[in-house]
Amino acid sequence: MGFVRRLAGVDFPRFHIYSHLEKDPTSNIQNLIINLHLDQKKPSYEGTAAHGGEYSGELVQEEIERIKKFSLLPKSASDSSQTEKLKPW
Repeated sequence: MGFVRRLAGVDFPRFHIYSHLEKDPTSNIQNLIINLHLDQKKPSYEGTAAHGGEYSGELVQEEIERIKKFSLLPKSASDSSQTEKLKPW
């Protein structure tokens, strides 16, 4: 499953996620695996999906932290300050 979140109401830059469920063989629990990158611009070569996606950096890390706030896992006591309002994709 893939998702896109635009940063400025235009096509690029945008965050792009590919996700899938993967079963943990030891516990039989389904885990959501998320692959996130930032597309700064449209692919340069016609007919190809190649891109200059960024898989690290400040913006990517901020988006990872934003996504973690949606987690269904119990929050630790030190993670109780969730003052930022979450924006939907």
